[in-house]
Amino acid sequence: MFGERSEMKNVVFGIFLGLATVSCEETVDWQMKESDLPPLVVDGMITSEKKAHIVKLTRPVNILNSQALPVSDAAVAIHDGDSLLILNETPAGSGIYITDSTTRGVYGKIYTLFISHLDNIYTAAAGMIPITPPKPLLIEESGDEGFYQIRFRKSDEPAMLEYLVDWSHLSGYGTIPEDRKKARIIDFTLNSIDASEMFKPEKGKVEFPAGTVIIRKKYSLSEEHQEFIRTLLSETEWRGGVFDVLPGNVITNITGGAVGFFAACVVLSDTLTVFPQSISANHTQIMNTGK
Repeated sequence: MFGERSEMKNVVFGIFLGLATVSCEETVDWQMKESDLPPLVVDGMITSEKKAHIVKLTRPVNILNSQALPVSDAAVAIHDGDSLLILNETPAGSGIYITDSTTRGVYGKIYTLFISHLDNIYTAAAGMIPITPPKPLLIEESGDEGFYQIRFRKSDEPAMLEYLVDWSHLSGYGTIPEDRKKARIIDFTLNSIDASEMFKPEKGKVEFPAGTVIIRKKYSLSEEHQEFIRTLLSETEWRGGVFDVLPGNVITNITGGAVGFFAACVVLSDTLTVFPQSISANHTQIMNTGK
């Protein structure tokens, strides 16, 4: 049985190599009806970081906020123009497919994702664009004494900024639930001006104590990646504001009838620690950052 599965995957990867020079894109028009749902949802990214990169495969859902089921036993690979990277499902049955931990994407290459599942093949292609280092981070006192928050501002260029905020190492927080001593914040700067973005609903603020460590990552965004994010946010975070747009389709670069997105990003990161004595008299401080 296992020998037959291995042989089948070898045939599939042979097909991948034959298709490696082919890439195309399409917008999939689909409604929330069970009979019309796409066969697969793809969420994947390769970056310039040296790490295990992830492609997540799930079933679509037709009930809001319901749990998406993982798609297991797929053959997944990424071709970089020179070699084929095989992704393994880890753990088994999770629908999460990863490269080895030494994989690093390179600017200038085109990365093509290949997925084979139930005799169907899905592909997507993406390339990285360069990006400049992030601006110095602004930290200010919050409304609660002894606590601070990030003051967000737009990037000089289209980008996704990820903030990993962690104060779990501080005294007194050992027994507190994880979601009350760590936070992950995502902020976007996109090329276009959207009324729904300008008047989007307010986010809840994240407050943290002195001694908190913040890891910040800046991701480059291609035009196609921006468009995907814009349509996704219009259907999620930007809804409920003054200028809601009519519900529509989130774009995809996945072929074969699947939806989702496969991205390639240059990533620049820095780490800083929040010190109370560095907060200025006007309650705002530009924090120095270091790699």
